[in-house]
Amino acid sequence: MRWISYLFGFRGRISCGRFWAFLSVTFVCQITLAAAAVWNIDFSGIDFSQYNLGDWSNFTTLHFGNTPAFVALAVFVIMDLTWLAAGLAQTVKRLHDRNKGAAWLLAFIVLPLVLEFAAMFLYVAGGFSKSSLAAAFCNLAGLFLWIWAFAELLFLRGTAGDNRFGRDPLAGKG
Repeated sequence: MRWISYLFGFRGRISCGRFWAFLSVTFVCQITLAAAAVWNIDFSGIDFSQYNLGDWSNFTTLHFGNTPAFVALAVFVIMDLTWLAAGLAQTVKRLHDRNKGAAWLLAFIVLPLVLEFAAMFLYVAGGFSKSSLAAAFCNLAGLFLWIWAFAELLFLRGTAGDNRFGRDPLAGKG
């Protein structure tokens, strides 16, 4: 399998093991890059008492090693968007392995996020009055969807044999 189509292609199927491998490599790369960034931030000579968290005008004075912070931030944003695109492609292919279409991303990713935001809104808008029951329901429904997605994507075997999305990635393997 070619790397570009493996990482960014939305067609076909991948096994649970390949999905775990992708997540593991992504996790290690993200942690390594975050550690490298923190290690290379040049804090010398900066008086943080003068910074207002809402004022980004002083952000240009920070440097990552010899690189200005805004350049390093742009690189990190591009890398994160690349990982997001690859992650979406991997998730769709894993859903395909479970004989589910890409629309299941709505149930497994978008809907739980919407429910979490709804719960936060209900807590903030209504305090801990009558809206807290609705907020708790939103939280529980979102948690149920996260757990379901977790099980579907990370633990359950794909469809045995070919399905409408392609060949079985484990065909011919013990």
